[in-house]
Amino acid sequence: MEEKYMRRLESFRRSLDALAEARERDMGDSFVLSGTSAKFSITFELAWKVMKDLLTGHYGITDFVAVSPKEVLKKAYYRFVL
Repeated sequence: MEEKYMRRLESFRRSLDALAEARERDMGDSFVLSGTSAKFSITFELAWKVMKDLLTGHYGITDFVAVSPKEVLKKAYYRFVL
């Protein structure tokens, strides 16, 4: 699991960097806007999966259904914010 998690985390970091780069682009260009939207979707997908990996692998929290972003985000919120 550790290797899978590290690969996913690195993919998330690269995706987040690419998304941050979009702020410097012309959002009036429909091609740039479309690419940014697609990159956001990929980044979000990686983010909740990395969060799921942390909750289940590192913290051992398994008392939730980890098949949807909503459940993972809810569990992370209750675990770390409240």
